[in-house]
This record gives sequence, structure tokens and C-alpha cells, in this order.
Amino acid sequence: LSIGMGMPLLLIGTSAGKYLPKAGAWMEPIKNVFGVLLLAMAIWFLDRVIPKSAVLVLSGILLIGCAVYLGAFIRGDKNHSGWARLNQAIAWVALIYGSVLLVGASAGSQSLLKPLSVFINPQHQMEQKLAFQPIKGLEGLEKAVLQAQDEGKPLFVDFYADWCISCKELEAFTFTNENVQNALDGFILVKADVTDNDQQDQALLEHLGLFGPPALLFYEPNGIENKSFRLVGFINAENFEKHIHRFTESTVMVAEIR
Repeated sequence: LSIGMGMPLLLIGTSAGKYLPKAGAWMEPIKNVFGVLLLAMAIWFLDRVIPKSAVLVLSGILLIGCAVYLGAFIRGDKNHSGWARLNQAIAWVALIYGSVLLVGASAGSQSLLKPLSVFINPQHQMEQKLAFQPIKGLEGLEKAVLQAQDEGKPLFVDFYADWCISCKELEAFTFTNENVQNALDGFILVKADVTDNDQQDQALLEHLGLFGPPALLFYEPNGIENKSFRLVGFINAENFEKHIHRFTESTVMVAEIR
């Protein structure tokens, strides 16, 4: 690894810059592109600690700023080159999408990919979310297990944190799926939010042998976790639905044998 990373640097260094590209006007657009990428990365990192609506606002402002810089409002003429026209087309796309993000944020949207989804049957959007019961620490999990035992239902535990990107992907793309929600019908659903990572959170993770979120745990109605169905990381809706059905079938078979 050190040879692979070091040899190119040694070759460039000993050549006294002979093989390096020369600075010039062509470097300006590259510098600008990387500047925008750095700002986009900053917004992406802030996504872990600020509200989703703020992420949409910052993303919209960045896109609109790029559109203005690329000349969205500069009137073109017949002498403009093909590249200039392409830049202006990209500028208008950025301007329109940036404006859409701002509109979506003002309406309460939390999705960069579907900022206007809140305007499409808002009531249906609210109904799409699974009704998780929040738990805290090992005591909270034990209470949820006892509740599942008393009601004779399987228990599904979702480990979540605000700074966990995969957790948010599960919420946005997996738990909102209608087939997944139907498959989880009859389960007791609980969410362990370990965002704070305090002593209770660490004790719970250590007790279960988990390094952190996302983690999806399945408990049988007898209160025992079926560790063969434990999931760590993101899983798409189609595969998760199949996974739930396999767990349900396994639980039924075990109950029949007993």
C-alpha cells in the first residue's frame, strides 16, 4: 500500500514538476467545481445534526447560487458557443430544482429527492409512517419484551440515531413501503433512539452485542430474540418484506412444534 501510494509522489517530485499540468484558465472552472462540492459535502455532514428542512433550504440556496454564477439570468445571443448554452441549461435546471427545494422546505418536506411530496395527499403521507413506541435503555427493552409476551405478539426493535445515514434511509425507503407495513401488522414496534450515546444507550448496545445503529431485531412472542433474523445495516423494502415473512413463518412453525 505504501509503495502504491508513495511511488507516484516520488516520480512527480523527482521530475521537478515536468509531468504536472500547467496552471491556466482551464483551472478556474475546476476550482469552482471543487468549491461547490466542498459546500455540498458540508451540507451533507450537517444533515446529521440539523433538521431536514434546514438541509433542504441550504441545498436550495447552493443550487440557486450555482445557477446565478453559471449565468441563468444572462441573456444569450447567437454568438454564444455550445458550451455556453450548455452552462445556461444546467443553470436553469439548478435554479428550478433549488426553488423547488425551498418551496418543499417551506411546506414541511424532509426529502431532497421528493421535496413536493407533501402536496400530494398530505394525509396519506402522514399515514405512511410506522407507529413505533420509543424505548430507552435496557429497562425500556425489557418492558417492551414483557408487553409482547403478555399480548402474545412478536416484537420488532429498530435501533436508530439522528447521525446515522442508513437509519434515515430505512425510514425513507423501507419503512414507508406499504407491503412492509402490511408484513409488520401484528408486531409490537419499538424504536431505540441511541442518538445521545449516553450510558443507558451504551449499556443497551453492549448487552445486545451491537456496535451501533442501524440494527433490526426480531423477538418471538415468548420474549426471546431470534438472532438468526437480526439485521445490521440498510435493507431495501422488497428484501425486508421477504425477511419478515420468513421470520413469521419460522415463528409459526416453532409454535406448532411446541
